[in-house]
Amino acid sequence: MGKNLAGLSAAQRLRPTMRLCSFLVDYMHRKLLNQISLSDVEAIIPELLNNIKEYFMGWWINLNNHEKDIITIILTKNTDNLPVDEEYFRAVDFLNKQGIIKKSLDGIWDIEIRLLKRWLKKRIGI
Repeated sequence: MGKNLAGLSAAQRLRPTMRLCSFLVDYMHRKLLNQISLSDVEAIIPELLNNIKEYFMGWWINLNNHEKDIITIILTKNTDNLPVDEEYFRAVDFLNKQGIIKKSLDGIWDIEIRLLKRWLKKRIGI
């Protein structure tokens, strides 16, 4: 199984969130803003993703091929073709327990962490 996110220190798990906050504060200072809007957050996301790509890459390389396959299938919305062997069931269970993927009430799987989802889409070329 891939690297257990629960095994990361609190600081390691919070790194993307801390970077986002830091980027938002820097952006506010550069733009001389007293408050920030959703469009401001969207404006800094590409820079943030570039800044934390090593964090996500470190996580990605620790996943096994089954876990990577499941993530790719979910991102490409090709879930009708989810493999049905035991290794893939374990991969889905692991990713779900880690909070990486989640099944909606209507039965559709998705990547739960939005920043990670954006990075993965860019990495996979979607």
